[in-house]
Amino acid sequence: MTRTQTLLVVVFLAAAVAISGCAAPPAKARATQGNGWIELFNGKDLSGWKARHEGHRNGWYAYQGAMYNHPPSIDIYTDQKFDDFELHVEFMVPPGGNSGVYLRGRYEVQVKDSLGRPPDNDACGAIYGQVAPSENAAERAGTWQTFDVTLIGKTVTVIHNGKKVVDKAELGGATGGAMDGNVGQPGPIMLQGDHGPIAYRNIKLRPIRKGCASCPPCLPGGVRGLSCRLQGYLRSGRLQEEVTGAASWASRSLGGACRYASG
Repeated sequence: MTRTQTLLVVVFLAAAVAISGCAAPPAKARATQGNGWIELFNGKDLSGWKARHEGHRNGWYAYQGAMYNHPPSIDIYTDQKFDDFELHVEFMVPPGGNSGVYLRGRYEVQVKDSLGRPPDNDACGAIYGQVAPSENAAERAGTWQTFDVTLIGKTVTVIHNGKKVVDKAELGGATGGAMDGNVGQPGPIMLQGDHGPIAYRNIKLRPIRKGCASCPPCLPGGVRGLSCRLQGYLRSGRLQEEVTGAASWASRSLGGACRYASG
């Protein structure tokens, strides 16, 4: 088998695995599987969250599936810490409101009443003080809006209300108001609560395995693991060696099966 033929086999098998792995699971499986997403807010209470400073008034409370903040208040953050991840969050900012979603407790995605404003690095969807959104995707105050954020190392992508406004931007140090400056360490999700009233709901996160950022999230665990290993081989230059060995084994096995059938 030539190198070209071997690589064609790899491409074909990868496509077949992706198609079979990404087929929608039965409804019952979808309900229990969750595709790796972790609900950070259960919609009922603030279990899994804590106030940033002890002794400070905490104005956060849960009501009818959402998390509300009534000032005077303080930032809150998750008990759990995360490294690389995808994050989905829905928020409702009042007229003139200001809050923020801190990734690992250190990089603030700005939440602000920004409709009609220029897209600067203080606008809604910006990485506060560092990266301005490519466009103003804000809706009017008092309506639910969405962020879908991917953070891998110090590279961030922000989708605001379905529009990609920050595309794989390289981040610098921690933004203002961060919990600490340890940007290379795992950290919690923190919601800014000392700037006024704000509401959040449907907060969920999916961790990304190191070196596996491009693994299709719809793949089952075993197939996803195989995909991750193949990516590792690609990065290390071992792919040709591994595939050639596998192709040789398959050729011998098929040859033996054909001789058995014809004999």
